[in-house]
Amino acid sequence: MPLASRPTEESPFALDPLSGPPTAFAVVFALVAVLAVLVIGVVIVRGIRTWQRNNAAPVLSEPAMVVAKRMEISGCAGDAATRTDYFVTFETSAGLRREQDLHRSEYGLLAEGDQGTLTTQGTRYHGFTRSTLAGR
Repeated sequence: MPLASRPTEESPFALDPLSGPPTAFAVVFALVAVLAVLVIGVVIVRGIRTWQRNNAAPVLSEPAMVVAKRMEISGCAGDAATRTDYFVTFETSAGLRREQDLHRSEYGLLAEGDQGTLTTQGTRYHGFTRSTLAGR
């Protein structure tokens, strides 16, 4: 009997590589893709709302003091790249504290106890002008 006319016995669980992925896999893949798009969309919308609120807020300058400084280092050890974020906590004359993310060059110029004027617009940091140095 020639090979072409011989009946083949296939397992009901055999996958035909030309028939595409199994239905369950396709459904799970679609759900993960939709979830990823939704998460990215929410992050973008929140960022735009924060940006709009900051733009609509007035620029405020108020007396404040540097009460704390900290650095946050993230990334892998070894040869991998790391990232350092610099934070300063200011306390206003009203007793409210707010932590701001600063550029490394400005972080290095401030010391705990420095007093001056903090300028912000919503959650956006505009600067800190020292009027009294720490310990003086």
